[in-house]
Parts: sequence; structure tokens; C-alpha cells
Amino acid sequence: MIIEKTPGVWSTTSAKLVRDRESQGMGYDGIMNRTWWPIIKPDMETKLDGKYNGLTFQFENTYRAADDIFRKTKQNVEVYATDAAICNTIATTLKTIAADTDRATNDIAA
Repeated sequence: MIIEKTPGVWSTTSAKLVRDRESQGMGYDGIMNRTWWPIIKPDMETKLDGKYNGLTFQFENTYRAADDIFRKTKQNVEVYATDAAICNTIATTLKTIAADTDRATNDIAA
């Protein structure tokens, strides 16, 4: 018997991960009960047999802390779509905005 190791592939746009992100995002709509029975929440829009394209961009906001020091907080925004054209349009728009504001455009990747 020969055992071969095959490296796994972690896709950030697999349908199950998109479904989990959607479920977690329902908390912003006031659906907080995810553990007690009965779980009453709206129908999910994620199709488990669908293919998704994703776009993740990171940015830093500068804020003034209580001790009068300017600090930055890192934030992420994730966009999932079934159509690649939507993600490409968003990425192109963000690159244009970043170029206009003298920020590096190589951080924005589709």
C-alpha cells in the first residue's frame, strides 16, 4: 500500500464558504439566533451548486485615539457574485479611485 499526500486547495469562493459568510452577515439584519431551536431566519440566497467569483479588498482608516495619537485600523470588504463581470467592474472602479487618491493599486486584486 502506497500513501500519497495531495495538497489541498482552499478556495475562498467555494459555495459553502459563501453560504457561511451569508449566514454570518444576517446578524447585520437583526437575525442573531443561530443556535437555539427553532431557528427562524429568511431563506438563503446562496446556491450550493453554483460557482462564485470573489473580490476581497483591504484598506486602513486613520483615526484619532483617546491618547491623541493617530492610529490605523485595518478593514476588509468581501464581494461575491455569480458573474465574473461584476467583480471585474468593481475591481476596475476601485483601481481608478485608488489611482486618483495616490494609493497603491497593486493591493486590489480580483
